[in-house]
Amino acid sequence: MAADPISKRFAASLLSDLAAYARTGRVGPTLGLLGTAHLEAILRDWRFWARREQIPPPGEWTSWLILGGRGAGKTRSGAEFVRAMALGHPPYAPMPVSPIALVGETYDETRAVMVEGASGILGVHKWEERPVWSPTKRTLQWPNAGNLAPGFLRDVVGRYVGTRLGRQELDGELIDDRPDTLFPRAVVDANRVAKPPDDLRRIVVAVDPPASSSTLADACGIVAAGADGFGNAYVLEDASVQGASPAAWARRAIGLYRRLHADRIVAEVNQGGEMVEAVLRQVDADVPVRRVRATRGKWLRAEPVAALYEQGRVRHAGTFAELEDEMADFGPDGLSDGRSPDRLDALVWAITALIGPADPKIRRV
Repeated sequence: MAADPISKRFAASLLSDLAAYARTGRVGPTLGLLGTAHLEAILRDWRFWARREQIPPPGEWTSWLILGGRGAGKTRSGAEFVRAMALGHPPYAPMPVSPIALVGETYDETRAVMVEGASGILGVHKWEERPVWSPTKRTLQWPNAGNLAPGFLRDVVGRYVGTRLGRQELDGELIDDRPDTLFPRAVVDANRVAKPPDDLRRIVVAVDPPASSSTLADACGIVAAGADGFGNAYVLEDASVQGASPAAWARRAIGLYRRLHADRIVAEVNQGGEMVEAVLRQVDADVPVRRVRATRGKWLRAEPVAALYEQGRVRHAGTFAELEDEMADFGPDGLSDGRSPDRLDALVWAITALIGPADPKIRRV
């Protein structure tokens, strides 16, 4: 909110109304004046909700220390500061700032808390302004708004960013499907949406764990998806990770489960059996886990999901470049380079759990 006296009085009145609404359920006079657009803007205005010590100090400075215990809001403060700097939001920054370094005790902790945590950088962005997170490159990349006209950004970049056409025409990438792919990019692009519905009935996080945690091992596929009330599924996030220890990928999967308020975790147990569930429960003893075991080949498991894509019943809420590259490269003999399609495996488990055909061999806990 702006710092002028009128805005301060309005903010105080609105906060009073919100507190009264929480206690009594009655809408006060100030809250009643606001429409949906204004309420959504207020929900996203960090300066309205933040405590004074969570706002950067005025004037010129080189170091800003927030000293507090667990739950003091340090991660959220840092994530909101990085978001404002990267997007160039006054009064934090008059224009986008780059590069920005995220420094933590370990890479896994930095990623799990500062980037993917419930109060991390991905979580504080609206869907349409989220940076592209590349775990393999260890980078967050915000859209390059450069010197492009606002109309071009809105009408062209906003429409095609992350899609096959956008990656070719805007980013200069050369992208091809393999001729026998089960998941053509054109089908994925045709059913893409900017954001998922607000009233998803169910959300799951699917985990396809690797056999080991070495840097040369398969990735741990972690994909979140949700279902609406009409038999459609929405891919919400690809949080797959390469070379992570069992404890690290478990924290990552459960962090995503918590951030999306998911209903359960769906975990393939072919590689680790009971150990997979045990690792997840070491992080959260109460997390709901549904164990699934593959009894057919990857192609046969993926075919029913590909049919759902063809029917327009699976939609990607945003773009997931690494997942979609893997999907487009998946044929009868797997991926063209012989790697395991870990992201795709997790996707298939998630969609199957939500709207796919029932598998009598799936075990529930």
